[in-house]
Amino acid sequence: MPSPPVSQPDVPSRTALGPLDAIVGDSELLWTYLTSPSITTFLCETDGTIRWAAPSAAVMLGHNPTALTGANIANLVDSADVDVVRAALHGSANGDTLCSRIHTGNGSQLWCDVDVHGGVHGGMPMLMVTLRDASARMASAQSLKTSESWFRSIVNEAPFGIGLQDRDGNFVFLNARLKRILGTNANYLLREELSEHIYPGDIEAAAPVSPSETSSPARRDVRFIRPDGEVRWCSTRILPQLEANGEVTNFLWAVEDITARVRAEEDQARLYRLMETSSDLVIVVDDRLRPLYLNPSARGFLGIEVDERLHDDDHPLALISEPPDQIDRIRDQIAAGGMWEGELTLRDLSGTPEPFSAMIVGEADGTGSLVRISAVLRDIRERKAFEQRIEWEATHDPLTELPNRLLLTRRLGTAMHRAAEQNTWVAVAFLNLDNFRVINESLGHRVGDNLLRQTADKLATLVSEPDMVARFGADEFAILMVDLPDEREAERRAESIRTSVSGRVGMAEVELLMSFSAGVATSDGTRGDPAALLRDANAALHEAKLRGRDRTAVFNGRLRERAVDRINVETGLRRALRRDELRVYYQPQVDLSTGRISGVEALARWQHPEHGLLGPGEFVSIAEQSGLIVPIGAWILQRACEQLAEWAETLPHGHELTMGINLSGRQLIHPDLVDEIVAITTETGVNPAKVELEITESILLDDVDRSIKVLTDLKSHGLKLALDDFGTGYSSLTYLRRFPIDVVKIDRSFVDGIGDDPDNAAIVRSVVELAKTLGLTCIAEGIETDDDLAQIRDLGCDVAQGFLIAQPLSAADAERLISYDPRW
Repeated sequence: MPSPPVSQPDVPSRTALGPLDAIVGDSELLWTYLTSPSITTFLCETDGTIRWAAPSAAVMLGHNPTALTGANIANLVDSADVDVVRAALHGSANGDTLCSRIHTGNGSQLWCDVDVHGGVHGGMPMLMVTLRDASARMASAQSLKTSESWFRSIVNEAPFGIGLQDRDGNFVFLNARLKRILGTNANYLLREELSEHIYPGDIEAAAPVSPSETSSPARRDVRFIRPDGEVRWCSTRILPQLEANGEVTNFLWAVEDITARVRAEEDQARLYRLMETSSDLVIVVDDRLRPLYLNPSARGFLGIEVDERLHDDDHPLALISEPPDQIDRIRDQIAAGGMWEGELTLRDLSGTPEPFSAMIVGEADGTGSLVRISAVLRDIRERKAFEQRIEWEATHDPLTELPNRLLLTRRLGTAMHRAAEQNTWVAVAFLNLDNFRVINESLGHRVGDNLLRQTADKLATLVSEPDMVARFGADEFAILMVDLPDEREAERRAESIRTSVSGRVGMAEVELLMSFSAGVATSDGTRGDPAALLRDANAALHEAKLRGRDRTAVFNGRLRERAVDRINVETGLRRALRRDELRVYYQPQVDLSTGRISGVEALARWQHPEHGLLGPGEFVSIAEQSGLIVPIGAWILQRACEQLAEWAETLPHGHELTMGINLSGRQLIHPDLVDEIVAITTETGVNPAKVELEITESILLDDVDRSIKVLTDLKSHGLKLALDDFGTGYSSLTYLRRFPIDVVKIDRSFVDGIGDDPDNAAIVRSVVELAKTLGLTCIAEGIETDDDLAQIRDLGCDVAQGFLIAQPLSAADAERLISYDPRW
């Protein structure tokens, strides 16, 4: 409510006493009270209407007492306190003294204690309201409150924890820092026993101190357990607070979290133990390379006893044996507190250089000057030896200890680059042991390995740096020749080496007459790459073998054209598989006991879009070398079995026909061969006993044990097995008993002109007799004349096959011939 209108107060006079004048009389004491500047009195009706105001209202409040008469005393009270004063006027304050803000005549406020007492005046109920000046007390209280607030702020912002503990050991105050130290819910200390949150071994250290320690309380390390289980290391001082009589009232705790420092010290201790027990060399020196610390391993390497004092003239890093420019690079890198990592060579006490991996760190002061160098060096002799061994094994042949393909190819690339720069020639010669496979299989792998080692030793004496000899395959070596003046020199050297290693080779087991074939390719380094040159040399070696072996062939334009043709054929075959350009033709076989067709052999043909129908001689060898023979062979097997199943259903004696299908060497070593064949025969529904799988003897001899296993697996599924081109190998009679075969096919070379060649006739007779002895069926291939047919029939052969009977036919033509049922 607004303050009542205020007029300028007069100086109090005794005439202003009004109804109290008679009471005051001549009493100076009462007059002083009524005119006091710190207390004033009002006589009010019960609703607060002022009937009289003491003269002191003018002095204390700045209001004219006369002007206040008739106003309500509540109008003098600040609106925030008026409700409380009204309650007092109506008798609800229970006689309590109130403290309220009173409006003064100059517009300010004055804190006053307000007392209200009821009474009777002139027969009317009246209220006596007394106001006492409380401004000094309230100002003091506010100052105290402000000071307390500042104190709490200072305590809460203190860089260490502060807590107050009563004499019973209960915390009554924790500052913010202490709460952070002990956990976000650290108020638990205000209601729980302290001992429950102290590490068991530190409870005694956290016990209250005695009054004698108040002057200088000892610092104690205490571990607190936070609610989340984390342990915090704290350095504490506990100071008792004493009454005047010396009794303890409280304990003041000063707590510093030293967990990070303790952990750092523990880490440092662990690091020290690690350095002391490490096999690595740990060296710390100052900026003048004087030793500050050497661990036992470093002392041992330097020949300094463990308990021997270090001297300034002990310069451990002086043992680094590196070029000056390398030392300068290391210094530059660590000069401003940087780090260097790499490999260094150190000389031991005997002067022997040893390899170490090193990490060197420089420590700089505030000005950036180097003050300390720390180095950790690890002995890597074993690792280096292992790496060298791994590198050697990766680049050398373990049997002959010669470089392998990888190392020679690397050197070849470098040699070609140098040849281009120096205008010289580089060459590669492939050297192959003729008929090594036969020797390996017939005499055993031990003899074969010895032969390879002897050949490698001989080649190593014939080839000297910067040339190189390497082993490229089972029976193949490669010779790199560099700095050649011309191409002819490469052929001359290759032929000289080839003839030098050829000849008789004596071993404990046997004496062998060995020959070699060689293929040479040259380059001036300006065209092609190492892979192309190696490919050319291999093509030349293939040419030497085609010419009859035991000779040297040089790669030329014609061979390049042939190589290009081979690539074109391979590319075309891949396309042929996708476009269904392959065909299966069938050549009939005649049972010589009945003269009727008893079976056919499935033969591959290629219906080339440009060159017409191609025979197997124009693409099978390339398919074999490229690996395409595997999908081609599977396709032929599928089509042949489908055809056999169809004929079994449609031809009068179709169920009696056998189907001969060739298996290549690549197919024989394929891990899924048996499963694939069984799946095809099952899918097509053919009788496995009518499927005759033909394998050449040379393929079987590549890996006899594996061949026997595969053939045995095939035989277990009811399939028939035929040994094709029998008689062309080197150990036919030796291995014939070991293979689970059913049929022997005599090669056409023994049948052609058999009537005019008694030797061939004798061979065929022997084969037929051997087959009958072993219970095998004997088929003669290449029957082209009536005389050939008569001869093999007289010799007791079971089945004949050749152009005399029929050339390979399409499925439709073969079906018509079989349906016609001719006789021979």
